[in-house]
Amino acid sequence: QARALGASVLVDAGVIAALTLLASCGFAAAYGSAWFLLAVAGGLLVGIGSAVLGAWLGLTRFNTLLVAIAAYFLLGTAFALPRSGLGGVLPTLTTLADLARAPVFAWRDAVTLSTPLLAPTHLAVLPYFAATVSSLVSMLVLLWVAPNRPGAVWPPTVALLGPLAVLASAIFIGTEDSVAGVLRGGAFA
Repeated sequence: QARALGASVLVDAGVIAALTLLASCGFAAAYGSAWFLLAVAGGLLVGIGSAVLGAWLGLTRFNTLLVAIAAYFLLGTAFALPRSGLGGVLPTLTTLADLARAPVFAWRDAVTLSTPLLAPTHLAVLPYFAATVSSLVSMLVLLWVAPNRPGAVWPPTVALLGPLAVLASAIFIGTEDSVAGVLRGGAFA
């Protein structure tokens, strides 16, 4: 059964999305262009959208996670690997393999290869994966934990760890050339 979600959900989603987008600007130096912003936007859509849909439909956290995994694979081609998909949108076995391989191997490859990170193709999935996971976890904390603990400070604080993880991952695979480093760091202070 569907339940009503308040305006605070939109505010929470907006804050998580804005901070994650700001944090992900650090990927620009590693990828050499701004194309990764599409992947980050797609990851935010999948992560936040899955959490909100799960809360609205009254799904369990496990079922919400299954929805997020399905959306990650179904939409990953369009957002992270459009050159490899059928018509730039439909997944192929190659894109599904890259989406599955990226969370494990792309981090290692990103820190060992020189920039810009153009090949292997699974490197393009990093911003998408980081935005998906961080926004999903942040919104799950805000939608399932925070309402049960009114007045508690720790759920919103824990939810901010998602965008902070994206900031850390962008720094981790970035170069010595920072993109608005002071602005991005100041936003989290």
